Amino acid sequence: MLNYQIVSFNKELGSIEVLFKDGEEQLAIFNVDLPITDEGLFIAGEELDAYLRAMYPQHIIDRHRKLAAGIANIADIEALVVPLPVPEIVPIVAEDQPQTIGTQDA
Repeated sequence: MLNYQIVSFNKELGSIEVLFKDGEEQLAIFNVDLPITDEGLFIAGEELDAYLRAMYPQHIIDRHRKLAAGIANIADIEALVVPLPVPEIVPIVAEDQPQTIGTQDA
């Protein structure tokens, strides 16, 4: 069952860190900017609970478990990957700077 724990609160930024768990299994930690109501209050109670639970719905937990168990046709997707070429890194030297190679003598 999905549960969560608020592990920190930053009052200056109006944010909390939330640890999402499924039983004892830790799933993720999110930094959450708390919504502010028209009255200038942070949401709290049942409204905060619903807001936080909506951030990590059950289908994401199910997907996490399926990925952890292994996907049988992973090789099919890997075969489709065409990596981009690695760009050549060329140093930029300002025109008014001398170009040197090697080390400086002390």
